[in-house]
Amino acid sequence: MHAILARASAGFLLEPDARELLAAYGIAVPPSRVVTTPAAAEEAGRVLGGPLALKLVSSQLLHKSEAGGVRLDVAPEQTAEAYGNLAARAATLGITPARVLVTPMIAGGLECVVGAFRDPQFGPVVMFGLGGVSVEALADVVFRLAPVDDSEARAMTAEIRAHRLLGPVRGRPPRDVEAVVDVLVRLSELIVDVDAVVEVDVNPLLLLTRGAAVADARAILR
Repeated sequence: MHAILARASAGFLLEPDARELLAAYGIAVPPSRVVTTPAAAEEAGRVLGGPLALKLVSSQLLHKSEAGGVRLDVAPEQTAEAYGNLAARAATLGITPARVLVTPMIAGGLECVVGAFRDPQFGPVVMFGLGGVSVEALADVVFRLAPVDDSEARAMTAEIRAHRLLGPVRGRPPRDVEAVVDVLVRLSELIVDVDAVVEVDVNPLLLLTRGAAVADARAILR
């Protein structure tokens, strides 16, 4: 744990290290590689298979999509070219060398947000809601004091206004609510246990019909 926290840059754990922090608490994260050359990107594409997402990794670029730092649906044979495009974008932003995270795309998930933070008044808190752009547009999130158990985490999933999206909709099977319950419980334990962590966000967490997948993550440290 200390080795992970020591990698903080400007008070942040960027996505690769935030993923490792989550994994240390038993939260499943998709495989990924961080590459710094087109050749390494090409190898990552061969190993991970496609389609792939490639994302710039930099403390200067916390909102990657808005800054043009993301390439999606990249075929394995196109990873070297996609890396080159991202490296060129990084150079225009003054980011060198270009570090790029390569990870498989996850299809068909409902975008949720899960997180934990330290409230100045109440202490450790865990949150759940709709994710992606919806988290800001709809503000459909709920909170609990941490730590939470399975029962409390399950109740959180039923309290958002759009909770019906977690069940069967128009013939589509229900989402795996127990998977997000497990993530919430583990995140709540993390924020209670690791005093150096001020905030950790997973947005989006893609909730599937079986399991859940971390699509993006970051953490803020003291």
